Amino acid sequence: MLQIILAIAFIAILVFTVLPRIENRLLFVPSKGPPEGLMPESCGTCVQDCHIRTSDGVTLHAWHAIHPAADATIIFFHGNAGNISDWDDVIAMIRREITANVLAPDYRGYGSSEGRPTEQGLYADAEAVFDFLVKEKSIPPEKIIVFGSSLGGGAACELALRRKCAGVILEATFTSIPDVTAANFPIPGIRHIVRNRFENVAKVSRISAPILFIHGTDDELIPPGMGRRLYEAASGPKEFLLVEDGHHADCYIVGGKQYWDRWRSFVRKCLDAASRQK
Repeated sequence: MLQIILAIAFIAILVFTVLPRIENRLLFVPSKGPPEGLMPESCGTCVQDCHIRTSDGVTLHAWHAIHPAADATIIFFHGNAGNISDWDDVIAMIRREITANVLAPDYRGYGSSEGRPTEQGLYADAEAVFDFLVKEKSIPPEKIIVFGSSLGGGAACELALRRKCAGVILEATFTSIPDVTAANFPIPGIRHIVRNRFENVAKVSRISAPILFIHGTDDELIPPGMGRRLYEAASGPKEFLLVEDGHHADCYIVGGKQYWDRWRSFVRKCLDAASRQK
């Protein structure tokens, strides 16, 4: 019994001392690239390299995929690993299936963007990207849909509180980082030592824009129950799409026609509602 107690104590000490030091490395997993000027052919010929300056002086790199018949512009906030080149097929499909422009930035420290990623840094990045669309590209806020996948959902939630947009789509998004940590490391008190918060469940109730929540039934990283909790916490117009057999990053493939039909329907309703409110 004493050995068991000592083993548990050792593990707890190890977690509480090591986790805070490596937390950012576990949460933010960027890769460098793609080289500027190397844009995906799959996104069409009208893809622009964009450079966006944040309020704290960081320059971000983004792709702006243009659709000539677009009614809406989708801001695409990707997950915690890689860079935008790992999401080029999703960007291309959104552009094609939704008939929309897509602005896909790399967060600070990702891809060709400057800086190092932090929670507050991602919020500043999201704000700068939105302002770039409105001020530099002359896109009205009522034509902007904010999409966040996984970690990107955290950026999307915060942005929807800071800026008025037509709608928000959250896919495979977690309730909070403390919740995810506690689910993976079931040690009493561990949620209190996590520095990054991304308290999405506390934010969705304050978002006035319509929200579409999407989650796969077989998400191996973020339990679908978290997506359901986010949906239940939202107080504004909301929808929930549960993709049968969908995993963490393949709902757009597994969901097929149902997935894209729901996207199109939601975007159309958001644009119509925003137009009536003008």
